[in-house]
Amino acid sequence: MMNVDRLILCGIGILTVCRWLLGTSIELTGEEALLWMESQRLDWFFTDHGPLEPMLIRLSNIALGDTLLGVRCWNPLLILLATWLLYLLARSIFHQVVARWSVVVFQLCPIVNVAGVSAIDLALALFLWLAGIWGLWCGLHRVHRWHWAWWGAGLAFGCLGTLSLPFAVASLLSVSVSLLVLQRWESQWRRPGIWILIVLGLLVPCAFMMASGHGLLSLRFFTKSIGLHAVVAAGDVFAWAWWSGPVLAAGMVWALLRWRLWKREHGTALLFIAGGGVLLLGAVWGLLSGSSSLIWLVGAMPCFAALVSVWLSADLSLDMKGRWRLWALASTGGLALLGVNTANVRTLGWAWPRFLDTPRLAEGWTQTAQSIEAMLVAGLDQHPQGLFLVAESPASAALLEFYLPEEAPVYRASEASPRVHLVESAGWESVYDLWPNYSHAQSGTVQGSPFAGYSALYL
Repeated sequence: MMNVDRLILCGIGILTVCRWLLGTSIELTGEEALLWMESQRLDWFFTDHGPLEPMLIRLSNIALGDTLLGVRCWNPLLILLATWLLYLLARSIFHQVVARWSVVVFQLCPIVNVAGVSAIDLALALFLWLAGIWGLWCGLHRVHRWHWAWWGAGLAFGCLGTLSLPFAVASLLSVSVSLLVLQRWESQWRRPGIWILIVLGLLVPCAFMMASGHGLLSLRFFTKSIGLHAVVAAGDVFAWAWWSGPVLAAGMVWALLRWRLWKREHGTALLFIAGGGVLLLGAVWGLLSGSSSLIWLVGAMPCFAALVSVWLSADLSLDMKGRWRLWALASTGGLALLGVNTANVRTLGWAWPRFLDTPRLAEGWTQTAQSIEAMLVAGLDQHPQGLFLVAESPASAALLEFYLPEEAPVYRASEASPRVHLVESAGWESVYDLWPNYSHAQSGTVQGSPFAGYSALYL
């Protein structure tokens, strides 16, 4: 009989290889293309995130070239590392059985599978969030007042802040509340460890923002539409249930209601308060800012280990536990297969609603780039210098930049200027405003622009 741990390890290895293969067969999303553009022009901070994702893509592009694998090779590796951290965390807080089931649930989760293929920001957030929680747990059980675990956890939360500053602040706030509420760790506030974690968690992203020279601009992008947006907040709740798995989401609510099962288990309470606090604050942020992001759902991942522990210790019949486990794994795994690329459903002739599509799904850009190249070549007689291209959105511009061949006859004012530009705008609207761009040529100053006298192709 095969060892259970070895069987789970083999399954995770097969999933990791499948994610690499799938990543080379699905076209880039708009966000991935923008990150690839940023990797060509590295900076300390961009308009809404730091340099970690572009830096990783730049490293892989050096080795693998500007290919799909070069952009996505980190995704499966980051999910693999996050799985290992979750296993260590669950085994340390609970025991081996909980760790095994937590890893299985984590690997089948829809958001994890999307992150493992086409969303490096989510994959990196999962890794950093679990690294921060693991470092926190290690620090809480160390006698040394300046133990390295506190520094590691603070650095993980700080790097998390470069991905999304509101998410990192919510994470630190939720962790702080958990340590204030749980009496076992009240004394930690009189020790330097927790203060190291909080200061590093806030200092790292702020330092990157200030080093970039446009820190205030970055803050503006985080808070550009403050108000009340009830529909967005409701959508966040639905997204949590959908991308976590409806049965798992319902199980988490059930576990929270049965608080007597875990109120004296400090590890379970820590995970539920820290992870649940992030989900709650994410809904509040969506209500106030009107911006929704899947990165907030990362907070639910450690809760699954606590959920498995509560479920195993609950006073329920084995038959009921078995049915819940079966439905949880089947529904979660099914949604994971669907979530990686929902366009496959339409190829079968099913009318799949657009609002349930894989986030940031983009298709058909290879053929689009080929058609545009043919149009540029056909127009060389009338425009020997080439046309410059103008797209309607940053995502479209970045995707065309990636898929257009290097030899395509596109007019480019300078090496620092992108080949595909945006329609001119009155203010700072996207990351393209950080680079020399056609959109900077405002009316009245066009004669001084290097694009004056050249024809454009609007897409």
